[in-house]
Amino acid sequence: PCPLCQVPITVSCFGQHRTETFACSSAHPFCCGQVCGRILKCRNHLCSRPCHIVTNAANTTDAGAECIQCEEMCTKERPVGCQHSCPLACHPNNCPPCKQRLRMRCHCNTEVIYSNCQTFTTATETEKEKIKSCCKPCTKKLTCGHSCAYSCHSGPCLPINNCVQAVQVRCVCKRINQELPCHEINTIKNYRLPCDELCAELKKNRMATASSSPVIQTPVEEIKPPAVEIDSPLAKRKNRKTPNSEPISTT
Repeated sequence: PCPLCQVPITVSCFGQHRTETFACSSAHPFCCGQVCGRILKCRNHLCSRPCHIVTNAANTTDAGAECIQCEEMCTKERPVGCQHSCPLACHPNNCPPCKQRLRMRCHCNTEVIYSNCQTFTTATETEKEKIKSCCKPCTKKLTCGHSCAYSCHSGPCLPINNCVQAVQVRCVCKRINQELPCHEINTIKNYRLPCDELCAELKKNRMATASSSPVIQTPVEEIKPPAVEIDSPLAKRKNRKTPNSEPISTT
């Protein structure tokens, strides 16, 4: 028989990681011991098996039928503001929108607001302002004492210079009564309307009437002290009376 062929032949390992030279008669695929390292279908992890035969692979970097199946949960980076993990197993492409429900307080801290996480985290600042508003009147008080005229909002309330709450004011003599917007008078303490000519005329008449009226003196009634009953034998004899007594006749 012919001797075994000793011509050197270069052979690749199972996973195509490296090659080695063998005699032609003993050449065969081999395991190089290196980790497979092909990209799994999830596109996020690599096959961790030692060098092995790979079939049905699309190319020299993608996993084949013999590679492991990824069993990890998705660990992709979440959108800004989202603190929830992706509910899917490790997967290619983008994660689905987060449907977790957020619970938060409205701007004025009186109502509980619920919002879809993805809706809230992807909203603009203007949209977030609307989402967190309960749309009820603001409960905060202005320095003038009136309630803020805005609906539930963030940030500072309505400036008191814009407060339009109607305030009832009178003149000094209280004859004139008028309603004015708060912002017109809130800078003046104890604001009073100016009296007019009629107010002055009425005041003059009252003063004239008061000066011409005679002073009526009320007579002082003398108050006598109550009689003091003297508790003595003589007084008792004087006050003693015989009931149903008849006069004694002399014959």
